[in-house]
Amino acid sequence: MSLILPLLLRLYLRNIVPSSRYLKDNIIELDDDGYLKTERKLVLLDIDLPMDIIKQKYSKLFDYLKYGEELGIHKKYLASRRSPWYSQEKRQPPAYFVRYMTREKSDKSSHMLFIKNNSDAVATNSYLMLYEKPKDPKLTVRPNLNIWNYFTQGISTDLYRYGRTYGGGLIKFEPKELLKIPLAANLAIL
Repeated sequence: MSLILPLLLRLYLRNIVPSSRYLKDNIIELDDDGYLKTERKLVLLDIDLPMDIIKQKYSKLFDYLKYGEELGIHKKYLASRRSPWYSQEKRQPPAYFVRYMTREKSDKSSHMLFIKNNSDAVATNSYLMLYEKPKDPKLTVRPNLNIWNYFTQGISTDLYRYGRTYGGGLIKFEPKELLKIPLAANLAIL
């Protein structure tokens, strides 16, 4: 392995949260190598350098991106709307993730719907991302709420009334639906 590859990994790869079936806990942390402490480790290429610079500095990455163009990836919906096409949306890691869809539990106990992010990870569209933000933008200090305690102990299956329920017990949450949960009204949900 060349010395450039580890540098490339640190600079241009971002941790992303895998599907919840690969999570053993509802808190995400980093391991000693800087990857997620999860069964499945996933990263997202996050680079916005021009192709000529990539060709000069990272020839294998250049070849990889050219192969993506041969496959027509640059013409796909999201990629075609980015400049350069291989760049990513700039987003800060959220304080919490919310499972976009879940199944209702029959025992009426609390569910691992909320996941605390103690890492640098972001998510694909399989999760909603929650950022702590005062409802009143004039506030400079966040109220001292134990939000995580509320998420893990205070929320039960009653929260399902805020989402949409489909056949077979599938529950889907949209950001505006989560805002109806009393505490969630004090959070920014994206």
